Amino acid sequence: MRNLLGRTWTETVECGTTGQLDCLGLWFWLSVGQTWLDTMHEDTCWEQAIYPVSGRLLSKGEQVRLDVTCSDHISVAVAESSDHSVQLHLQDDVVPILNECFAPLSEVAAATCLPRGAHILDISTVPVLGLLFLQKDNTCQLSTVAGQASPLVEAFTRKHHLGNHMEVASMHELSNCKQPTFDVIVTDVWDVSGTLRASLFEHIALLRLQRLKRDGMMLPATCTVLAVLVESPTLEAESRVVSDERTLGWQVASCLNNWAQVSSHQDICLSTLPHHALCTPFEMFHVDLARVEGTLKAERKVEITRTGYVSACPFWFKTHYPDGRVVTNYGRGMHLLQAAITLPERIVVKCGQSVTVTASCEHGRIAVELKVDQSG
Repeated sequence: MRNLLGRTWTETVECGTTGQLDCLGLWFWLSVGQTWLDTMHEDTCWEQAIYPVSGRLLSKGEQVRLDVTCSDHISVAVAESSDHSVQLHLQDDVVPILNECFAPLSEVAAATCLPRGAHILDISTVPVLGLLFLQKDNTCQLSTVAGQASPLVEAFTRKHHLGNHMEVASMHELSNCKQPTFDVIVTDVWDVSGTLRASLFEHIALLRLQRLKRDGMMLPATCTVLAVLVESPTLEAESRVVSDERTLGWQVASCLNNWAQVSSHQDICLSTLPHHALCTPFEMFHVDLARVEGTLKAERKVEITRTGYVSACPFWFKTHYPDGRVVTNYGRGMHLLQAAITLPERIVVKCGQSVTVTASCEHGRIAVELKVDQSG
């Protein structure tokens, strides 16, 4: 140990697996008589030293340089990143999409066959699928829309030397050109807040008409909007003044609700929201993206399975791809959010009754009206 005092040196370590480097661990092998004592062994009471580092993504086989200093104590730090390493600061909206959608979209990319040299337009918030197609076949040309994910797109194309195959444009530029140049148009459907992306179907209808080749493909192929009728005092209380008790006895609830009542909610975690489901989930809309024109209308008859009162209608999305794979924003263990429509007043229902749900969608805003079949 005396020989280490005052020394500074560099160690090079090869990564054994792909992952994120969060910290460095340090322990000792001590010479005790004729044997060596491992202070990392699980049967010992020795403690180890941990040196946290800023998270850095590493690939298997990558070399990492460590700067080690021993003055009155040992310090270890990761040397400056090499030129090919990139540190990204991603927007909050980008991270959950990568966490939940990257794996299923990787399967979609692997299973989808595109013509060699295909021209792809990806208007998704995070163009994961378009980038995966480009990585899979670098003869393709990819166009994306400038947005929050632009730093990720730039880093990805630089890392994989795909910059010459990329173009970034605005939605205005894409819509004004009437030349059908794209073999594939890719989109996502929901916003990270759980709502339908604003004016998405109108944009798709225009781009499909003006920019997609006659034999081109829409990805996803179809989209399903699923919903459920629920009893939720929590959503009620977040939507309007539910009683005069909330206003210290002043009888102003009805007046305030005429002006300040909330009809929709986003950023809902349905799996943890206090509620009772009054029916089984039903299909509100089924949209063929190769045919959608913008405004949607649908009427569904729903059977009530639990007596109570309807206060809200949460909804979520499933997107369907030609290979049969489905990507959704609601499922067990997922961390994506959903949205809900709240009713202006409670609607009392009984088990076995039928409720007619009239749904509409315009410019990304979904609305519902409910009518109870009194004969049920």
